[in-house]
Amino acid sequence: SDLCAVIGDGLIEIVESTRLRGPMAPARTGLGLRPSMFKSAHGRAILAAMPEPLRKRHIDSFLYRARKDDILWYNNGLLEGELAKTKERGYSIREAHYWEPPFDDAPPFAVIAGCIQYETSIYCSVSLSWLEEDISLETVIKAGMAEALKSAAKDIGKKLAKNKITAPSLSGF
Repeated sequence: SDLCAVIGDGLIEIVESTRLRGPMAPARTGLGLRPSMFKSAHGRAILAAMPEPLRKRHIDSFLYRARKDDILWYNNGLLEGELAKTKERGYSIREAHYWEPPFDDAPPFAVIAGCIQYETSIYCSVSLSWLEEDISLETVIKAGMAEALKSAAKDIGKKLAKNKITAPSLSGF
């Protein structure tokens, strides 16, 4: 599991992780990594939660510094459909084979993420990761893990708000 925060317009960063040891580490994750706003589960969860004007500003800013494959993916019109599916499900799914460098011989893993928010305040996103060759997305969903992730994200957002912990200002970057 990773916790990913918005650190600027079009920028998200892994700020906490439980994947610092084990079969998905060390090359697979690390604090300070900045996932794609378009292809990562974190980016998709956060963008889907944003109101349209704010989302557009973050997308435009991300496109300014995005990798060519992210720009091509966006130009092919794939983002809006993915964000609509994310809103409908209540969690996002990472793009297949995203963040699997060719030199990395570790097994592939899959990720889903949920946005930690309360009402219109967006705090961050939290993910669930697993080794893809051992467990399918369908198995994860049937086991109730996606619902558990959504529930946990919702509960955390409510508790942060109840304790008067304000979400970072996304409009002030």
